Amino acid sequence: MQIHEALRRLADPTACAWDLSRTCFAGTRREHLEEISSWIARDDGSTMANVMVVADSAGSGKSALAHSICQGSREKGEFVAAFFFSQLEQQSTLSNLMAVLVRGLCDINEHVRRGIGEILANDGGLASAKPIQQFKEIILPIIPLLPPNRHFVAVIDGLDEENDPVLLEILCDWIPRLPATFRILVTTRPEARVMKALGNQLHIHLLARSLTGTSSLRDIEAYIQSRLFRTSYGSSITPELLSQFVEKTEGLFLWASTVLSHLEDAFDAVAELRDIVKGKSSHWKEDDDAGKKLETLYLRILSKLKWTDTRFVEKYRVIMGALVTMKESLTPMGLAALYGPDGITLDDIHRICSLLHPLLQNYSPSISNQPLRVLHLSVQEFLTQQAPAPYRLHVEEHNATLSRLALGVLKKGLTPSNVPILGYSEGDWIQEPTVTPPKIPPLLRESMSEHLWYACLFLGDHTLAMSKENIRQLHIQLLQEFFVMKPRAILEATTSMGTVTEIVPLRKLASDVVAIYRQLDMEYANLRTKVQLTLSLNLLALCFVSLARSSDGFQVSREGLESSRLLASTDPNTHAALLAQLLRTHGTVLAKLGRHEEARAVYMEAVEFYRKLSDAEPEKFEASLAWTLHSLSTQLNACKSHTEAVKYMQEAVDIHRKMALADPVEFEPIVSSSLHDFALFLANSGKLADSIQPGQEAVEIRRGLAATDPARFEPLLAYSLNNLSMDLASCQRYDEALAAANESVNVRRRLAGENPGGFESDLAGALHLYALRLADCSRQQEAIDVGKQAASLRRKLVDAGGSDLEGPLALTIHNLAWDLNAAGHHLEAVERLQEGISIRKNLANANPAAHEGDLASSLHNYALYTAKVGRHDEALEAGKEAVLIRRRLASKDPNAHETGLSSSLYNLASDLNDCKRDEEAVPFAEEAVEIRRRLAMKDPAGVEPGLALALHYYSLYLANSGRVTDAIGPGMEAVAIRRRLAIVNPLEFQPALALSLSNLCHDLRSSGRNQDALPLIEELVTIQSLSIRRSLANVGPNRFETELARTLHNLAADFNSCCRYDSAVNSMEEAISIRRRLADANPTEMEPDLASSMHNCAMYLASSGRMVDAVELGKEGVSIRRRLAETNPGQFEPLLAQTLHNTAHDLRVSERSADAVPYVESAVAIRRRLSSKNPSRYESDLAASLHTCAYVYAEMGRQNDCIDIGKEAVAIRRRLAEKDPARFEADLASSLHNLGCDLRMNGRSEEGLACQEEAKEIRRRRS
Repeated sequence: MQIHEALRRLADPTACAWDLSRTCFAGTRREHLEEISSWIARDDGSTMANVMVVADSAGSGKSALAHSICQGSREKGEFVAAFFFSQLEQQSTLSNLMAVLVRGLCDINEHVRRGIGEILANDGGLASAKPIQQFKEIILPIIPLLPPNRHFVAVIDGLDEENDPVLLEILCDWIPRLPATFRILVTTRPEARVMKALGNQLHIHLLARSLTGTSSLRDIEAYIQSRLFRTSYGSSITPELLSQFVEKTEGLFLWASTVLSHLEDAFDAVAELRDIVKGKSSHWKEDDDAGKKLETLYLRILSKLKWTDTRFVEKYRVIMGALVTMKESLTPMGLAALYGPDGITLDDIHRICSLLHPLLQNYSPSISNQPLRVLHLSVQEFLTQQAPAPYRLHVEEHNATLSRLALGVLKKGLTPSNVPILGYSEGDWIQEPTVTPPKIPPLLRESMSEHLWYACLFLGDHTLAMSKENIRQLHIQLLQEFFVMKPRAILEATTSMGTVTEIVPLRKLASDVVAIYRQLDMEYANLRTKVQLTLSLNLLALCFVSLARSSDGFQVSREGLESSRLLASTDPNTHAALLAQLLRTHGTVLAKLGRHEEARAVYMEAVEFYRKLSDAEPEKFEASLAWTLHSLSTQLNACKSHTEAVKYMQEAVDIHRKMALADPVEFEPIVSSSLHDFALFLANSGKLADSIQPGQEAVEIRRGLAATDPARFEPLLAYSLNNLSMDLASCQRYDEALAAANESVNVRRRLAGENPGGFESDLAGALHLYALRLADCSRQQEAIDVGKQAASLRRKLVDAGGSDLEGPLALTIHNLAWDLNAAGHHLEAVERLQEGISIRKNLANANPAAHEGDLASSLHNYALYTAKVGRHDEALEAGKEAVLIRRRLASKDPNAHETGLSSSLYNLASDLNDCKRDEEAVPFAEEAVEIRRRLAMKDPAGVEPGLALALHYYSLYLANSGRVTDAIGPGMEAVAIRRRLAIVNPLEFQPALALSLSNLCHDLRSSGRNQDALPLIEELVTIQSLSIRRSLANVGPNRFETELARTLHNLAADFNSCCRYDSAVNSMEEAISIRRRLADANPTEMEPDLASSMHNCAMYLASSGRMVDAVELGKEGVSIRRRLAETNPGQFEPLLAQTLHNTAHDLRVSERSADAVPYVESAVAIRRRLSSKNPSRYESDLAASLHTCAYVYAEMGRQNDCIDIGKEAVAIRRRLAEKDPARFEADLASSLHNLGCDLRMNGRSEEGLACQEEAKEIRRRRS
């Protein structure tokens, strides 16, 4: 009881305790919490307690971090006490902190509690004694009572809010007397008095990670998203606005939290947030609960400083004025160098920053090479707009100071000795417009002092931002020197740095100031400045072009052109050359903006001026004429005026050739460029054969130049080799094209090895082209290997952020899939192309006009490849999508897209045919024919082969859909075209003619026109004599044997259709012999064809009565197709079932019914499975096998089995006959008849008789 009463005398300040609701938002501050937790758990061998200080800026989230550490240590059983100081809370005193700490120790266990209680009971005054006495006489004595093997965590938040210096004394001198198991976490703003007291203490450590800045943006974004999720307007915040909000926080949690609270009461929260991030919200600035909250915080920090100290105030205004005005942060060293002329030292900067540390971001007094930044934009806005005196800083004054200091730095430091690149623009090119501008060398930041770089970069901003009233005499003189009299140095420096000082408005400002003070000679300025201004505008426009800022350059070049026209109108003899140069520059800007028609007109005018100038002074102006002719030709090519482009380019080449003869060193590079483009424009105009000679000449010149200067000319050599390769390939000179592409790859591989970032993209392009050329030379596997290299490299570049390479990556994948398909790797082709389609769909969604055509091309090919692997449903979907896109494109531009549309229509019809949906295939095939018939009228030589192909299959689909009579017309048209083509090129077109003849013969016979078919059959047999094919096969078997086998296979089918079975067998046996040999060398590619020939030959053998041979060949076909079906069931199971069915039938006819059983049962099993998935396609096949199976069972005496199977066959065929009686009633009658026989044999005469009567009735009806 006495101990209890003694403990009750201790204060119990609940208002300063930790709060679970104020911890860090879930998922944020992970790195900071992990670092602190690791520090708590770490055993570093120390013998004293450890203190970690989290010293960071106001509003950075220190308190939330402290609350989270309290929570974590409580969960781990390590928590002792926590105290949160606040100047706004009366209980926030050092005495109450000690009471909380003692009470926390009491909570460790009863043993410690009793020990403290006895101490307090023995000395009643200790409960209210001074903090150090309490620490010495209460806390230290009970240390031996604490349990071993655990840590004791205490948290003190807001150390800067407690002004009693005793607290700092306890942390520095008394905490080390606690054992090493104690961990004290302290948070504070980095005030000078606190940081000075806690510095250089062995037991005190600073948290290494900052709580503000860009490293905190991810945590702030998560916090903001969580808060927005709970609001009614959160879903209306766009990702772009959210990103702007997060960026605006600059890593400061307090600002984010304050804004979100402010939005809760806003009339239109989304609009208000948009205004806040743009700095346009007056409501935010005036809201006492929002912006004023931050201002109050900043005022409290500033109010602690000594504003009666005039030296401090003077340095504050200069240094903090610089920090809130500067356009880019400088380090303390850089700032000291910039402000040195005004007497500011590095020590001054560190002293001011140490005092203002809470308002700075990541400042460290021991580091002089880390940029200085104010804590947040709200600090800058407060100090420059809302702060009262003496805190207010005036930006206009500081802009004037920074402009003056920057001018001084430039005058002293912007010299060739400090910046060696200066002077690169010297020469005649500024004053003499006919001279080509020099290359712009890069100026790297590390090559200049920090303050000189800043002066170059931001002199213009500070000068334009200041008021004229702040300009002094020296300032005027410096402005006149830099921007009127000697602008070259600042223009060269800023251009090479990747930016350009806004020279024109600066000149205007300088001229206004000079006019005010009457210090410029207006007559001199009026006369000379106009020409100088025009030349500077020309230079500035070219600078913008070199920086890929042509839109900015447009206004400048247009102004320069207008000025030069005015000058030339008053004195044409003097200023015609200047006008020609400005026309050329303006044309260049327009060309870069893609305004090719306007650029063409401007260049045309420039050419006329240069012609006149060159006629008068050829040595002076011929080079400019040739350059402008080249540029004009380029724009004509872009406008698709290819013939005109060739004409002007020929003139440019002729001039450059003449100049190169006189000065090869100077002009050979220019000649090579002209020849390179000349070859390109010739190819674009359709003169492919003519393009090769200039292309080869360009390559030869650049090869020689690259030998002496590889760094400069090897990239250009590679481009010329690429173009030459494409032109050679277009002329079917594939071996030469391959050699050029190979050389290009070797050059670019070497360049990419030395500079991956600069040349890997070009290497990928060269590999892509090389793969195409390998495919042209039928080196398919090599093409695949190189294509995979190109795809891998382009994929890597896209993953690294090269989104502009997504289109080229998709193209490489598209071509790779084509090569894989051509090599028989159909499944891999499908898998590869899926990636390409995914990319092209994304691109087409973003820009349909640019990418839908490519997407349609990939979908078209995907339909081809999926059909080859038996994935017919996918093929149909892709084919329909390709047709849909190409039909839409063709409606807008038929000349560009009708050819592609006809191909996709043709393929879609073919896929529907594969699915036995011939009736649906007919309209698509008909549309393809109509398009090709229309195209053939314009280009018969190019289109007639494709038209004949479309007609051939259109006829086939009509016949297959039961419209045999309709099929004859297009069939005859196909024969007529192919007969005409075969006369000119029999090797290429006779096989196709034979196919069309075969189909037409079949359709004529099916229509009862046997007499009409006879002459066609004779023609077919004559064509298929194969003497030409055999001789070709003997000369080059690798190239022709596959085609020879195909022709023999088809000829056998034709013989069979004419009932010439022995001839059919002979032809097919020869085809099998070839295909067997080819399959031994390449089973993956050739075994499907071999199995097909065996299957057909077995049928022809059976028809000729050679049943034993038919059975043996059928068995071999089964063996091959069974193996193929194991690896690709979708494609080969239907074919396997067909061969099994036929072999079973042949075994039955050979009276080997027992041997037939496993074959027919396997066929039934496969077809039953296929039919369950696709009944419309496979039910008739299943019924056929069931019919044969019933037959075999009956002959084996398995009466019950044969009846069950027979009934199933009848049920299917009855269902099919109801839908299509013409096609299936005969089969139904056959199955009914057999079922009737089986029933009667089994003693079920009445049922059997009923089946046979129904069969008779069907046959009677059909007779």
